Amino acid sequence: MADANATWTVSSTSPTCDTCIGSINPTTGLYTAPPAPPPGATVTVTAKDTTVSPAQTATATVTIAFSDQSLSGPFAFSYSGDDESGFMAVAGSFVADGNGHIQSGVEDVDGFSTAGPKHYQIAGTYKVGADGRTSALLNSGLPGASTWQFALTSNQHALMIRFDRSTTGSGTIDQQNLNDISTLSTITGPYVFSGLGADLSFLPMGIAGKFTASGSSTLQTGSGVLDLNDNGVVKPDDTSLTVSYSLDNTAPDTGRGTITLTSGMTGKQNEYAFYIVDSTHLYLVEIDNNDYLAGGMYSGAAGTSFPSSTLGSANYVFTAGGNSTGGAYASGGVFTAGGNSITGGALDTNNAGTVTPNTTLSACTYSVAPSTGRIVLGLCATGASTLQFATYQTAQAASTTVEPAAVMLELDATAVATGSAYLQKVVTEPASGSFALNLAGQGIFHDEPGSYQQDVEGQVTLDSSEVSSGNLDINDFNAGIQTDPISTTSSLVSAPAPNGRGTAVLVATNPDVSYNLVYYVIDDNTALLFDSDTNRVMIGTIARQF
Repeated sequence: MADANATWTVSSTSPTCDTCIGSINPTTGLYTAPPAPPPGATVTVTAKDTTVSPAQTATATVTIAFSDQSLSGPFAFSYSGDDESGFMAVAGSFVADGNGHIQSGVEDVDGFSTAGPKHYQIAGTYKVGADGRTSALLNSGLPGASTWQFALTSNQHALMIRFDRSTTGSGTIDQQNLNDISTLSTITGPYVFSGLGADLSFLPMGIAGKFTASGSSTLQTGSGVLDLNDNGVVKPDDTSLTVSYSLDNTAPDTGRGTITLTSGMTGKQNEYAFYIVDSTHLYLVEIDNNDYLAGGMYSGAAGTSFPSSTLGSANYVFTAGGNSTGGAYASGGVFTAGGNSITGGALDTNNAGTVTPNTTLSACTYSVAPSTGRIVLGLCATGASTLQFATYQTAQAASTTVEPAAVMLELDATAVATGSAYLQKVVTEPASGSFALNLAGQGIFHDEPGSYQQDVEGQVTLDSSEVSSGNLDINDFNAGIQTDPISTTSSLVSAPAPNGRGTAVLVATNPDVSYNLVYYVIDDNTALLFDSDTNRVMIGTIARQF
């Protein structure tokens, strides 16, 4: 029988986690767990009775795991990949009930095989495992049917892959801010965006740019700027860009709207569906019949006058992916900005299976458009071609959260690729704990069965250089491999170099598969990933769960 005189408390060894350890009734001792595990995944429950002498205290340790309740509320999602005809992209919104049901939702699908964009109502079921890996089945037996695998990093964010035979894809899921998804008034100020996909000839295409949203109406204020790389034909710095946008009144409380980009230089009026995560982040997917593009939009760096040293003196880590003339392409690395130049760093590239690792970056100047803040960023690799990116800083450039500091579009002849750069907070490897990860296959393919991308997500437990447990879920297009155990003897993580670049090997055992990875540290909890294997072209993320 419980002690009626006891006072109950709950605590954690993490001093900054009072809000993520759950709650306890101080009188009855009824404990309510948090929606996701806190750091270390454990909390301490204490009962103290001071009515007796001496006072009596008892403690118990509670281990918290992920469950169906970890996925509750409205979420936006976005992923892109391949089906049997080539490129396809999806963005949407759903509501999860915390009990294994996706109650409602909408999504927009665009790709080579859909004969134009499609719009579906969605519903389904999901099951969250104790390690945060989740299976979801949407629209079973109906149009828009799909299977997902994703790994929760928290109750607000997940790394996902499409998990159907003959259809792959990789992306993210984010909890939506209820205050931001129902009104345009929160979408105000400068925004930067990027998108990747293909043109109407099924050739690789990418865009990036910036505009200022008015918030109170459906039009931008002032002029925007757009860069385009269409299969190597670059049309840069188009300041004729105009933008209009509106919420979808037929899909209230989903955060769905439409945005139209009109560019004099390209002569096109491109319409996209957007899905609001919050006022700083939106997902995009094209819904007209002009091109096939998908990407994201972030609140941009404020101001009307930008100095030549606007990038700020710091280390930045990045990954980018797309297509070269030889096939799938990916790059990643760490670069150091100082003044108005890149002063050093390291670069890794994988060009259709030809891997060039850890190339030294030498001094390379960058230029800034004073009125828009558009940066033409050069990465000068020793003994190799210079990579050049149109780069647009986000408002998160100085944020303490892990958000992109800039979006990037490659402008040189090497590849059509887009990516994101992050401000590096630390250079030491992430501390021990449980992590979610994903690896996204790159390339805009065109009915080439030997080239279809592979996509991976999973969970891994790290203890310094040791891998103590974990499982991967792999979609290699021909089949989905669920719960492939990670070898604790063959997998390892090296300590990073002083610039935060390190290497890792993950070996799964049933079936056998290995991933030789490069990682670029962002902070204690997050790193970007680059696959250095010659038989696949992949980039991704690893992020702490607890």
